[in-house]
Amino acid sequence: MTDTPDNRAKLTVFAVLVGWLLVTVVVFGTSGETTRHLVRVAAWVGLPGLLVGMPLLLAWTNRRRIRHTVADTGGRVESLRALPLRQQDWWRPSAGHLPNSTKFVVVYTDLLGRRHHAVCRSNFSYGVIWLEDCATLETVPDE
Repeated sequence: MTDTPDNRAKLTVFAVLVGWLLVTVVVFGTSGETTRHLVRVAAWVGLPGLLVGMPLLLAWTNRRRIRHTVADTGGRVESLRALPLRQQDWWRPSAGHLPNSTKFVVVYTDLLGRRHHAVCRSNFSYGVIWLEDCATLETVPDE
């Protein structure tokens, strides 16, 4: 298996699910007061951690996936930001719309030194899909 952000994210999600399965087995394998205590701890620690941690993990993975895609073509990302929620178009079904994908604005320099202003979608299942990519005539000097 190659080491890509997609594979690392899939392994992380798999590890989290296995962890939850083990917690479930332990909770249902015990009885009485111990079970109530474990459920209380899981409710106060596990659920908020999952609700905060998974979106952060997915956002981090989306950014790594885009940087990895640009680097594979010999480019270098200069800026990368997710569009605000009102511009994500999650609510509007359209042809070519990817469910659960996040739209990003990317400024990067390609192998020839040209600056690109691009918009892409990144998704756990589909990878990176470029929606717009406009190369400017200016070249960025080497550092």
